[in-house]
Amino acid sequence: MKIVPGAIFNKKDPIVIGVEVMEGTLRVGTPICVPSRDRIVLGKVFKLEHDHKPIPMAKKGQQVSMGLAPLVNDTGKSFGRHFDESDMLCSKVKMFGSLAAADS
Repeated sequence: MKIVPGAIFNKKDPIVIGVEVMEGTLRVGTPICVPSRDRIVLGKVFKLEHDHKPIPMAKKGQQVSMGLAPLVNDTGKSFGRHFDESDMLCSKVKMFGSLAAADS
């Protein structure tokens, strides 16, 4: 996912940002990480919105607002400190799947 420049609606607790889905499908409940920053986990998607309406998932090419809640027993992350607009985001599930395929 690519962060939409200027679409930072809340920097922390919860993080709410605009993203463009670059591949695959983004779903509520997906854990999100930043591969370029030691795969730091930002949180889990608790809401997705398109045109101010809640949606259960976003597909490739869609621009949506994404809300991230911290994982249980994890300190909250914040925009500007742990990641910024230049970082690409991906699902933690996809990240581990890619690593497992690379190890084979």
